[in-house]
Amino acid sequence: MSDIVFDKVNSIPYTKGRKVKQKTFLKNFFLSTILLILFLLLAIVGFYYFIFIPNTSVANFQFYGNTVLSEVFLKDIAHIKMDTKWNKIDTLQIAQSIASISMVETVTVEKKFPDQIIINIKERIPVAMTFAEIDSISSPVLIDKNGVLFRNSEIDIQSYPIISGLNFENFSDVLRLNTQLIQLLNNILELQTHNPHLLNQISEIKIIPKQYGGYELVLFPISKNIRVRVLDKLDVDTLKYTILVLDVITEIDDSHLIDEIDLRSGIAIVRKEHNNE
Repeated sequence: MSDIVFDKVNSIPYTKGRKVKQKTFLKNFFLSTILLILFLLLAIVGFYYFIFIPNTSVANFQFYGNTVLSEVFLKDIAHIKMDTKWNKIDTLQIAQSIASISMVETVTVEKKFPDQIIINIKERIPVAMTFAEIDSISSPVLIDKNGVLFRNSEIDIQSYPIISGLNFENFSDVLRLNTQLIQLLNNILELQTHNPHLLNQISEIKIIPKQYGGYELVLFPISKNIRVRVLDKLDVDTLKYTILVLDVITEIDDSHLIDEIDLRSGIAIVRKEHNNE
């Protein structure tokens, strides 16, 4: 009787153990199946995004920072074709092509997955203008704050003062002025930013080289046909003093006889056409 009871008692844990193993197997099988499905889905998605899209998608170009240069012009310069695939884009070649434009100060080209090409451009901002002989023709050329000369027909050159007295041999794009003139360009930029009404009264600024280095300036006011000779610093005080002297002298003297006013010493010296005194 005890054997029968013993056998019945031991048969229960044996049956339960077998059922537990079956449940564990089914559970592991189910989890393995789910993991396999997830893996396959990830593989498909990865193939689609990392292989299929880059190899089949047409590059989507996005330009930033260009306010004067048009996207059509930039794409033409960079030889960008509308049907070029994203993975075939050569960012270095595009950057070098756009950087060759004299109007461009800096450019970066970046590939952004899955199909974007981001092109950031910083255009040169004119401070003044001058004239240079190009192909035997006197042509307007713009100057930025760093002294770099460049050309662009879309910019209204009448908005900027003329700097004359510059000599160019074999003019080329992105020619740079002597570093001595950077101070003058910074002075002009400061006036444009904070005192444009003063700068707008001067139509031309002529550079006069000094015998032993450096330079002086000759200013040509818009409203009066009189030259004003000053030192190399063109700031608010210089322009205010220039305008004041012009107003005073033209009221007490025959302005049509005055050829030049010299303010270099701080005292106005008037030179007249008939005797150059």
